[in-house]
Amino acid sequence: MKLKVFNPALIYGSEPEQSPRAMILGDNMTESMFTNGQYEDIYSAYRYAEEEVLPWIERNGLAALTPELFEQWILSIHQRMGKTLLTLCDDLRSGEYAKTINVICHYDAGMIQQLCLHMAGILKPKLSDAQFLQNLVSQNKELDIRDATIFLSILQRLAKDRTAPIHPALLSRVSAQLPFDDFNRALHRLATAWHENLLSADERRVVEKIVLFTAYPDHIPQNMRLFCETMLEQWKQLDGSNLEAVSAFCADLFYRFTHIHPFPNGNGRTAAELNNIVLRSIHLPDIMMRKPDDAKSISSSYSKAIACIEKDRRPLAAHIHQCITEAQTKPFSSPLLQRLIESRMAIHRVATEIKAIKPGYNLDRLPLIVQQKNPMLVFMDPSNKEHAIIACQLLLSVSTEVLTQLKKEAEIKPVTSSSAPSLFFAKPALDNLALKQGMEHLTGAKDWKINSKGDLSMWRYCASEAEAHQIVTGLKQLQCCDATVRTTSGEGKKIVLCTQLKVDHIINATQAQAACSY
Repeated sequence: MKLKVFNPALIYGSEPEQSPRAMILGDNMTESMFTNGQYEDIYSAYRYAEEEVLPWIERNGLAALTPELFEQWILSIHQRMGKTLLTLCDDLRSGEYAKTINVICHYDAGMIQQLCLHMAGILKPKLSDAQFLQNLVSQNKELDIRDATIFLSILQRLAKDRTAPIHPALLSRVSAQLPFDDFNRALHRLATAWHENLLSADERRVVEKIVLFTAYPDHIPQNMRLFCETMLEQWKQLDGSNLEAVSAFCADLFYRFTHIHPFPNGNGRTAAELNNIVLRSIHLPDIMMRKPDDAKSISSSYSKAIACIEKDRRPLAAHIHQCITEAQTKPFSSPLLQRLIESRMAIHRVATEIKAIKPGYNLDRLPLIVQQKNPMLVFMDPSNKEHAIIACQLLLSVSTEVLTQLKKEAEIKPVTSSSAPSLFFAKPALDNLALKQGMEHLTGAKDWKINSKGDLSMWRYCASEAEAHQIVTGLKQLQCCDATVRTTSGEGKKIVLCTQLKVDHIINATQAQAACSY
């Protein structure tokens, strides 16, 4: 990580999100592409600030900065910061404002997904409502059991109430999403009820304690223009010697930005980088608002500040003040953690090259090769950073060997195909029924067709473009094929076309895997 201005700990000390698939089925090499890709994105976003934003400020001065350019910087930062996060959504792009309402949970970020899986009946192990709520409260120490019970009952009621309205701005985002259709509609009905004051006083109190619904998507551009105008005017007045005023400004910027929640994901990271740009522009050190494991500790000053941010920003300002003071004397540093994350990022780059050369290559084979070559690995402790670094170095070595071999094959392949005589190889018999059933399990959609002439592919007519995009999004998360939305010539119908099929993966599909389409 070659950063010239910012502390590299901003990258290696960050905590990536897990994919929904990893949360349900566990992590593996394939899923690590999602987590490690986020490190690359954060690094790219800070490189952009170093190479474009800060030099512009140094050349022209803050006085010359306009709200329009400030907003463009924000979009450019998020375009890099949110790249991997938004690969889970087929029709969403980083650097573009959200097209639907976002739900901000005041507790653990995975709480909404747990509610979704429970209501769909696919959370493992399957629990009664009472058991699920007890687990939820135990994982979120500040969550009251009565509030959790009321919140779940509201969602369950709205899932059944087909007369409950959904705001027109949200209707385009509501589509059949089996097995999550009920939860999806319930959440959109709840968002509408909250915005339109259709909840009882007690229900509204409970909902606001647990979640925050952002503005309707068509309000976001206007809200962001106002944000840029307001914050830029205050930014230009900051004095780096007045840490109290600077800390209060940064706390307000972080709150306002995350409250608007302009992007589908990655808003907190983007707001944190904006604060660090502000600090560097007035000759103060950048800060880590959240050090590793801070979010998991309810007693940390960060967690306490975030818990009350809707009502009082002073605890967050005090936390930021403390972070600045610490950074002035002893910036956060963890050489072991840096080595570990740099190793993972190196593996990610090699794995990305492997997939580019051979998209169908199963990355989960790489750790198996490492284990076969190094049987003593079973005695190593993965929670020990030194052990983890050794394991990563071994995995990097194997991955590099595989990449080198694939590159050689790619160079040899055109020569072989042009000089060698054509040969016929009998294809193994394909179990069409099992393949169709597997795809039904994965997508929750029936009527799949198989085309076995030439390269194997599958396709399915869809009732709407929204349904097609929903299926493609789920299949991309499962990484069992290359799925795209196509339009038929003549009739203009929407279909989902699947190529590069991982046949064994699809045939062995289970209902548990279908959960990943959320």
